[in-house]
Amino acid sequence: MKKLYILLLFVLCTPLLKAQNFTKLIDKYKGKPDVTVLNLDKKMLSSMGKDVQQYGIEEIQILSLDECDKSLIQAFNKDIEAIKPDGEYETLVKSVEEDEFAHILIKAKDHVISEMVILSGEEDEGALVWLKGSLDSNNLGFVNYYLNK
Repeated sequence: MKKLYILLLFVLCTPLLKAQNFTKLIDKYKGKPDVTVLNLDKKMLSSMGKDVQQYGIEEIQILSLDECDKSLIQAFNKDIEAIKPDGEYETLVKSVEEDEFAHILIKAKDHVISEMVILSGEEDEGALVWLKGSLDSNNLGFVNYYLNK
């Protein structure tokens, strides 16, 4: 019975873990020299015009490592390359080349994307862009293409 409770707890908490991992990743690097963190909430996004609203984006979090210490960028790149999709998120696109890495993960149900995470790393920069809202994949051509494959 105890095993059943532990299993149930694990199943119920697993969806929170990936979002917490992205939050922890942002927290790990914010405040470091030459690291930029932007949080754009729904109110701020609404002032940016109808284009943003039309796509259903309610929040954007951006972590950017540009012109940072090389060891910091290498650590970030190692962290983002270690992120694997789970049952909650799925890989939309993943590209690994010599010194470049890109991974787009989405959390979607019935062609409505509630979260999209874009991870990008290069030799001299790295970034995480986390979109939240009710993004209609039909409004995002490249996403719709991959969802209908």
